Amino acid sequence: MIQTQQTNALVLEDGSQATKSIKMSIDWESEEFLMQTLSKNFYADSIGSLCREISSNSIDSCRRANVTDIPIIVSFKKNEMDNYEFSVEDRGVGLDYDDVVDIVSKYGRSTARGDEGLLGLMGYGFKSPMAYTSSFTFIIRKDGIERKCMMYEGEDGMRIDLLDEDSTTEPNGVKVIVPVKYEDVKDFYNKIQEQLCYFESVYFDVDCRYGTIDNNFKITRYDNFQVSELNHDDSLHICLDNVYYPIDYSKLGIDRISVPVGLRFSLSDGIYPTPNREQIRYTSEAKSIIINKIKTVATKLVEMYNESVKDSDDIDKIVKFYSNDSKLLDIGHKHNIDIDDVIKYSSVSCKEPSLKGISKLDLRFLCKKRMDKLMENYTISFNTRRGRIRESRGMETLSFYQLTHNTIYKYSDRLGKLKRQYINSIICKDCLIVKKTRKRKLFPTGGYSYNDNSYYTFLDLHTHPREDWRILIKELQFIESIYEKRFIDLDTLEVPKAYIDAHKVTRSYKKNGHQKLEGEISCKRAEPLERYVDGRNCKFTPFSVDLGKLPSTKGFYIYTSHENNDKLNVLYKIAKEQKITFITFSDRELKRLKDANIHNLISYEKFMEGNNTKFKRLVTAYLINKLVGENRYLFNNRSSLSSVSTDLVGKLDLLYDYYSTNYSSGSETLYDEMVNIAKEYSLFDYSVHDTYREIKETLDKFPFLNALCKVMQYDNSARNPIIVDLLKYHKYKVNLEHYTNQQTETNI
Repeated sequence: MIQTQQTNALVLEDGSQATKSIKMSIDWESEEFLMQTLSKNFYADSIGSLCREISSNSIDSCRRANVTDIPIIVSFKKNEMDNYEFSVEDRGVGLDYDDVVDIVSKYGRSTARGDEGLLGLMGYGFKSPMAYTSSFTFIIRKDGIERKCMMYEGEDGMRIDLLDEDSTTEPNGVKVIVPVKYEDVKDFYNKIQEQLCYFESVYFDVDCRYGTIDNNFKITRYDNFQVSELNHDDSLHICLDNVYYPIDYSKLGIDRISVPVGLRFSLSDGIYPTPNREQIRYTSEAKSIIINKIKTVATKLVEMYNESVKDSDDIDKIVKFYSNDSKLLDIGHKHNIDIDDVIKYSSVSCKEPSLKGISKLDLRFLCKKRMDKLMENYTISFNTRRGRIRESRGMETLSFYQLTHNTIYKYSDRLGKLKRQYINSIICKDCLIVKKTRKRKLFPTGGYSYNDNSYYTFLDLHTHPREDWRILIKELQFIESIYEKRFIDLDTLEVPKAYIDAHKVTRSYKKNGHQKLEGEISCKRAEPLERYVDGRNCKFTPFSVDLGKLPSTKGFYIYTSHENNDKLNVLYKIAKEQKITFITFSDRELKRLKDANIHNLISYEKFMEGNNTKFKRLVTAYLINKLVGENRYLFNNRSSLSSVSTDLVGKLDLLYDYYSTNYSSGSETLYDEMVNIAKEYSLFDYSVHDTYREIKETLDKFPFLNALCKVMQYDNSARNPIIVDLLKYHKYKVNLEHYTNQQTETNI
């Protein structure tokens, strides 16, 4: 690095000339004291500084030797004596004994000071390990001779001893080896990543109890800024020729900028470090240069953000954009970055997408302030609960969350009983049946109130020119129509004739006092309770089945005697997702069934033997339910882990979907009895049970997955890298990008 002479002169004139002038100098009698100070007290961060200084020296040596194809090796692991060592090795110009005498042993002597392409300046870097330890070794090779030396703190000051000398066929280079105290292992592991996260041509050979450093990390470089996956600083920082420096925001006089981006400066840009190179010198010129760079980078980030913002005709994308308080940008980092903190420094404004067909309506205002009341003219008449349509109580209006998370059916006037019964037979989960009960008017009626839904109040028309009112109202109606088109219109739904005929038969059967039709057998069928009854999960009502037609139906029937209906009452609750019909027979009818061999009609006792699909599903779903309960934070956050391992998330999704589809809460005693039977005879649903066993073993082995999802459930960007490192340490497969080296250079 070239350091220009810096003079801060203040000339005082009082009309007289000085009679004598004294040139200041160094007291060489204090030489030992000065060297002691420069060695032991020069660095505030002794560990971070030696990592940076020794690595910088190696980078400089490779640049001087024009070596670009061989990286420097930064190693941190245990040696053969089971002690930790930090070392840096290069294949640069190398050193011989004369270089040690003339350069290494001299404080203030630097071979890099006259070259603007080199990092060195002060001539202290090679001695930086002495701020941490009382001795370290270094191996030097040059012109076919290898020498091993030791720098240490002697009784009469700092000394360098030549320990060994021999010929070698190895290329020129230097290796510095620093012993590490056991209590400092974590600091070294963190500082290596912090100080070297932007270095080029570095190979990390790091293996300690806190983890490894994967060489497949990605660095993305732009003209004025860069990002590195090794960087753990969430704030905007400085990269002086790829050397990391945090920004002292108090000296700049600005607020902290929470953007994990490094501002790129070359060694000739007018930015200089302090003598120990731990900080940047904040001269007035340097502060001006840094502020200007912040403005340049902020403008570029906003321009890149604007390029990613697209107009759309997809209302869901528009709502998602305006509902999000953060402005996220993909710049090649492992996570999208939030650029909110730098927007005020940009010379261009952030673009906002428009919805095709909308010109006047304030979409941000609508999405942030009014969206939940958008469809309040619709009242929820019925909803699904326990697989059946239930009439809603009160006058609950349709919220935006319900609108986007449920299937919505609508009707205009009256929903007949027959149509409602048919809908109940085909309805899906998570659906609502709504009716439009109000019409939005232009002005409030009866004075302003919180529940007023007029256009005037909803759109805050008093803040807009009157000539824009019609356009604003039309645009709001356009957005409402987009969502209304998603409703399923029950008015146009035709009940199939086959269902009507079957319904007539059932009514005739009930009307004639349960008179049996030909081929039928009397029984009682379990049905949902109309109201709560303590200890009961269902009621049994008269019914009949045709034994001759039963095998051709798709249903599955479990039966017992009238006297034992309590068994079915318990089983009914846990099996309500299984599409099972529970029936009871009298003793006389049971005799008729004694010799019947109908594949989809089995007794309760036969069912509990477990050799049937329904039993296996219930048992498997119950085991998965327990696994989900024990790891609920992991399962609740599983989608956010797709960047860690799509294979793991896919298996978690499979288990959760199976559990959601097949499990119902109920008697733990019955479940435990079924589990014991299943374990004894291996009666599980093996389409998913093998996955269950694999995931259970994984979660038992890695309890940190659920623990990290619990304590960091709202901070994916900090949590996921930790999980990746822990899984890789334990040899568990993660996504391919966490193994592939992707270092890119991008000029924009």
